[in-house]
Amino acid sequence: MDEDDIKELTKLMLVMIETQESRKQICRDLGIDPHEVSFIIGTSDDTFCTELIDCLNRFGYQEYLCKLCCDKLFPILNKSVYSHRISILKKIVEKLNCNCNQEKQNHPIPTVPNPDESKSESLFTKIGNVNKKLLAGGAILLIVLAGYPTYEHFKQPSQLDQDQVLAQKAPLVQSEIEGNIGAHRKGGVLVKLITKVELRNFIVEAQFDNPYDGTIMDNWIYGFAFKENTSDDLNDSKRKGLDAWVDSKKKTWGFSSHNISLNGNLSNLNLSDKSSNKLRLTVNNKKAKFFVNDMYIETFDVSDLTNKGSIFFTAAGGISGKSVQYQYKNLRVWSLDN
Repeated sequence: MDEDDIKELTKLMLVMIETQESRKQICRDLGIDPHEVSFIIGTSDDTFCTELIDCLNRFGYQEYLCKLCCDKLFPILNKSVYSHRISILKKIVEKLNCNCNQEKQNHPIPTVPNPDESKSESLFTKIGNVNKKLLAGGAILLIVLAGYPTYEHFKQPSQLDQDQVLAQKAPLVQSEIEGNIGAHRKGGVLVKLITKVELRNFIVEAQFDNPYDGTIMDNWIYGFAFKENTSDDLNDSKRKGLDAWVDSKKKTWGFSSHNISLNGNLSNLNLSDKSSNKLRLTVNNKKAKFFVNDMYIETFDVSDLTNKGSIFFTAAGGISGKSVQYQYKNLRVWSLDN
């Protein structure tokens, strides 16, 4: 499957997700111990579905994708309210070469029982047990040729892991141990240029110090912004850009660009005074990724941004009638431009 197929299958899979328990049950039905799936908690429903489908696709678990499509999605989408989506699923099933009329016993996919009934055995444990039997029979060469992926391979390519590999290969263009965004009074937005280097593709990361306790006072907001350098006026509406931030009052993340505006709840946002939050924003070609305290938040389409520009700190909120300082530490900026 290509990236578009994964997106379409993710949209279809979302109809199955109602609670966190739904995620666990899907994993059990596919023969995966939910306790071994690192992204089952602390991620959005969209991210969970995308990560699961991507991992199965990346490592060749076609049978598992077929089980997801045939045994799980078809019965749901056959209901009249979802019937218009059947054609999309059929195209994916055809591309995967699934036989949805095949009898279930022909599917080589184990179903893991509910852990309340018995201790679940994950797919990867089962593979390990099979390997031991084959080794005992002297079939070492077959195992090497088969190249069974282990769970470590399954969980390694997380969004953060991929992003950190990207940074290791990129030149560091800005680094600062600590700094001050500035003093701010409630009303308006505080903006500070991060680097004079103009970039289109980059990674920016910094630890933001909370200016005060966000649980008992007015909210604070801080994050990053990017503006294309197509005008000298920072507020020029034709000057495209993006913003990514966190908000203490709502305990949410936010992202906006020229044509989208999204937000969501954050379970790992530190709010207390003297604590901090690490934000990381990656803009690479048509995609932007946002991380909060090393947790992947979402991937956004930024294909409308075509020019190099400037990266900024942003801060807002504040306490009525008082001036507060917004500070940061461990700032790093990598260039992903060729």
